[in-house]
Amino acid sequence: MYKLNYLVSIIIFFSSCSNVSFVNSQPENIDALVNIPQEYHGTYVFEDSTLFINSTRSYLVTDSSIGDMVIGKNLILKKKGNFFYINYYEENNYNKYGVYVLKINKALNYERIEILFPNITEKNIDLFNILNLEEVLEKKEFNGYSDDIDYLLDGVSDYQMRLLLQESMADDPVILKRIR
Repeated sequence: MYKLNYLVSIIIFFSSCSNVSFVNSQPENIDALVNIPQEYHGTYVFEDSTLFINSTRSYLVTDSSIGDMVIGKNLILKKKGNFFYINYYEENNYNKYGVYVLKINKALNYERIEILFPNITEKNIDLFNILNLEEVLEKKEFNGYSDDIDYLLDGVSDYQMRLLLQESMADDPVILKRIR
């Protein structure tokens, strides 16, 4: 039970770092992975454990799972270049996908994995097909630009995804490191 609660808290944390959800798994033009490539198997931890409560927990990545999350309907992984897109399905008012992205940089004896969170900002809001626009406008009218606004997007291009991730890349990154 502890593992399930911890997993749920991590997913809630990650989803709260993003203000965007998607109708379809991202990127839309890429097929989902059936298995995680062998080169990414191993045990990972958060580099800065002060960010997370009880974050000393490690995550074992195998051919079909990341920790307790198993690839399937509720977890869809996609890879494009050095980016892994982790799509998790949320069943609620809008059946939607939350997404966070692992940016993997590798060299001979170096590996850095950053966790990126897609976000809409005032600078890029006009560039997206926001499906829940009435709800967003109502929240903005009531709260102004607020962190609790969740944008539901459809038909996101590669360029638009880069714009969504751009803000996350400018912030201090959340880093995963491989320990085995």
